[in-house]
Amino acid sequence: MTATDWIALAQAVFLAIAAWYAWRGFSVAAADRAREPRRRRLIDVADELKALMLTTAGQEMGRQQSRLLVALTLAAPATELPALYALASHTFVMGSNFAGMVQAAADELEAALVAIER
Repeated sequence: MTATDWIALAQAVFLAIAAWYAWRGFSVAAADRAREPRRRRLIDVADELKALMLTTAGQEMGRQQSRLLVALTLAAPATELPALYALASHTFVMGSNFAGMVQAAADELEAALVAIER
């Protein structure tokens, strides 16, 4: 083999390595793009959950629960996030376990967001 053949071989090897890295980067980016809509919808649910936690008035709480339910409906089925759906459809009375329900819903939402990143 002449020097020109060795140079051509080295170029072919480097070209193959570059093509592999380009394909790998594309596949990782495609997987990330596929997860993005669900991630955004779950972040919307998290925003509505935070707003519900900050609500103190009864009528405003009902409105905020409705907003949370709409965001949930767009994000996931009831079987996937049952604690969040229970919180969104629960009628609160004095002495109810609001803090416990919010904590369970927040834990469930965090688990769903972590599952997207895997």
